[in-house]
Amino acid sequence: MLALAAMAEGIIDSAVTVVQEKRRPEGNQYPAWIERKEAAIVRTIEKIAAAPVEQMPLSIGTLTLGVALAYVSFRLPHIDWRKSYPALAAWLDMISQRESFLKTQPQP
Repeated sequence: MLALAAMAEGIIDSAVTVVQEKRRPEGNQYPAWIERKEAAIVRTIEKIAAAPVEQMPLSIGTLTLGVALAYVSFRLPHIDWRKSYPALAAWLDMISQRESFLKTQPQP
Protein backbone atom coordinates (compact mmCIF):
# COMPACT_ATOMS: atom_id res chain seq x y z
CA MET A 1 0.00 0.00 0.00
CA LEU A 2 2.72 2.49 0.93
CA ALA A 3 4.92 1.44 -1.99
CA LEU A 4 2.03 2.11 -4.37
CA ALA A 5 1.44 5.49 -2.72
CA ALA A 6 5.12 6.36 -3.12
CA MET A 7 5.14 5.41 -6.80
CA ALA A 8 1.96 7.43 -7.38
CA GLU A 9 3.51 10.42 -5.60
CA GLY A 10 6.48 10.07 -7.94
CA ILE A 11 4.12 10.30 -10.90
CA ILE A 12 2.56 13.43 -9.44
CA ASP A 13 5.95 15.02 -8.72
CA SER A 14 7.20 14.35 -12.24
CA ALA A 15 3.95 15.52 -13.85
CA VAL A 16 3.92 18.79 -11.88
CA THR A 17 7.56 19.36 -12.85
CA VAL A 18 6.68 18.93 -16.54
CA VAL A 19 3.69 21.27 -16.27
CA GLN A 20 5.80 23.93 -14.55
CA GLU A 21 8.62 23.60 -17.08
CA LYS A 22 6.19 23.96 -19.99
CA ARG A 23 4.84 27.18 -18.48
CA ARG A 24 8.24 28.82 -18.83
CA PRO A 25 8.87 30.86 -21.98
CA GLU A 26 9.59 28.50 -24.85
CA GLY A 27 13.21 29.61 -25.22
CA ASN A 28 13.84 28.96 -21.51
CA GLN A 29 12.40 25.45 -21.39
CA TYR A 30 14.73 22.50 -21.00
CA PRO A 31 13.40 19.79 -23.37
CA ALA A 32 15.74 17.07 -22.05
CA TRP A 33 14.35 17.62 -18.54
CA ILE A 34 10.79 17.35 -19.82
CA GLU A 35 11.62 14.14 -21.72
CA ARG A 36 13.29 12.64 -18.66
CA LYS A 37 10.33 13.38 -16.39
CA GLU A 38 7.79 12.13 -18.95
CA ALA A 39 9.79 8.92 -19.38
CA ALA A 40 9.73 8.46 -15.60
CA ILE A 41 5.95 8.84 -15.61
CA VAL A 42 5.56 6.24 -18.37
CA ARG A 43 7.94 3.78 -16.65
CA THR A 44 6.11 4.08 -13.36
CA ILE A 45 2.69 3.62 -14.94
CA GLU A 46 4.04 0.56 -16.76
CA LYS A 47 5.28 -0.93 -13.49
CA ILE A 48 2.01 -0.22 -11.70
CA ALA A 49 -0.05 -1.63 -14.58
CA ALA A 50 1.67 -5.00 -14.10
CA ALA A 51 -0.04 -5.32 -10.70
CA PRO A 52 -3.74 -6.18 -10.34
CA VAL A 53 -4.73 -2.71 -9.12
CA GLU A 54 -8.39 -3.39 -9.80
CA GLN A 55 -8.28 -6.13 -7.13
CA MET A 56 -6.64 -3.96 -4.47
CA PRO A 57 -8.73 -2.55 -1.64
CA LEU A 58 -9.25 1.17 -1.32
CA SER A 59 -6.22 2.59 0.48
CA ILE A 60 -3.87 5.54 0.54
CA GLY A 61 -2.03 3.81 -2.30
CA THR A 62 -4.99 3.35 -4.61
CA LEU A 63 -6.40 6.80 -3.87
CA THR A 64 -3.05 8.46 -4.58
CA LEU A 65 -2.75 6.43 -7.77
CA GLY A 66 -6.19 7.58 -8.88
CA VAL A 67 -5.23 11.20 -8.31
CA ALA A 68 -1.91 10.73 -10.13
CA LEU A 69 -3.43 9.09 -13.20
CA ALA A 70 -6.24 11.63 -13.37
CA TYR A 71 -3.69 14.48 -13.18
CA VAL A 72 -1.59 13.00 -15.97
CA SER A 73 -4.70 12.55 -18.12
CA PHE A 74 -5.82 16.13 -17.45
CA ARG A 75 -2.53 18.04 -17.67
CA LEU A 76 -0.44 15.81 -19.95
CA PRO A 77 -2.93 14.24 -22.37
CA HIS A 78 -0.16 13.60 -24.91
CA ILE A 79 1.06 10.84 -22.58
CA ASP A 80 -1.47 8.33 -23.87
CA TRP A 81 -1.12 5.70 -21.16
CA ARG A 82 -4.79 4.69 -21.44
CA LYS A 83 -4.33 2.99 -24.81
CA SER A 84 -1.41 0.91 -23.55
CA TYR A 85 -3.05 -0.06 -20.25
CA PRO A 86 -6.81 -0.42 -20.77
CA ALA A 87 -7.36 -2.33 -17.50
CA LEU A 88 -5.74 0.49 -15.54
CA ALA A 89 -7.76 3.04 -17.52
CA ALA A 90 -10.98 1.15 -16.72
CA TRP A 91 -9.99 1.08 -13.05
CA LEU A 92 -9.43 4.86 -13.10
CA ASP A 93 -12.79 5.39 -14.78
CA MET A 94 -14.43 3.31 -12.05
CA ILE A 95 -12.70 4.98 -9.11
CA SER A 96 -13.34 8.40 -10.65
CA GLN A 97 -17.05 7.85 -10.07
CA ARG A 98 -16.53 7.98 -6.31
CA GLU A 99 -18.14 11.04 -4.76
CA SER A 100 -14.80 12.35 -3.51
CA PHE A 101 -13.35 12.28 -7.02
CA LEU A 102 -16.43 13.81 -8.61
CA LYS A 103 -16.46 16.70 -6.15
CA THR A 104 -12.80 17.53 -6.73
CA GLN A 105 -12.53 17.25 -10.52
CA PRO A 106 -10.82 20.22 -12.12
CA GLN A 107 -12.78 22.30 -14.53
CA PRO A 108 -11.19 22.39 -18.02
